[in-house]
Amino acid sequence: MSQLFAFWKPQSDLILQPQAIFQLLFYGEDAEGIADLPIHEIIAAVKQEFPQHEEKPGLLSVRGAVGHFDATWSWQHFRVEAHDLVAADVQQLMSILRQFGCGVYDSQANSWTPPS
Repeated sequence: MSQLFAFWKPQSDLILQPQAIFQLLFYGEDAEGIADLPIHEIIAAVKQEFPQHEEKPGLLSVRGAVGHFDATWSWQHFRVEAHDLVAADVQQLMSILRQFGCGVYDSQANSWTPPS
């Protein structure tokens, strides 16, 4: 099963709805009210937790316990296309991004979980 997640860090002046933010980010646009991410630190943290990975310019391919995911990014978001990941791997990925103040948008469920 394939899932698409987008992680970003909202600022206090955020006006746009999560669906609108996702659409802007998906098409490579900047979104107002979204903070820049420490993307190099996020990538390093993901690579540390998921040692089976391959990094190419602009793409991080990761093997999980069962499935895999491909991550792409901009300064404003971290996008993950997951394929057959077990729930523990999804939760671990979400936990890593929460450490950086990111919430998650699940495009399949059309739901936004703010950072905790």
